[in-house]
Amino acid sequence: MPEGPEGPIPQPAIPEAAIPEAVIRVLLVDDHSLVRTGFRRMLEDDAGIQVVGEASDGHHAVEAAARLHPDVVVMDFALPSMNGAVA
Repeated sequence: MPEGPEGPIPQPAIPEAAIPEAVIRVLLVDDHSLVRTGFRRMLEDDAGIQVVGEASDGHHAVEAAARLHPDVVVMDFALPSMNGAVA
């Protein structure tokens, strides 16, 4: 709190509605489009989650993560060409 000649200067309270809520940016990775679609629909029901991209294999997942900078990657372990552990 800033100090004035007569002590601390009171600061106005910030209304809760004015504080932006953090949005979690998610990248979905699965070789089955139906699975990706299902996860997208579930996650997008939450206002605090934004699906920023999808990928169908490990190579595309690595490229998408570098380009999109997601906070979280939801990835299938068994993927064609490069599995989830390697990606």
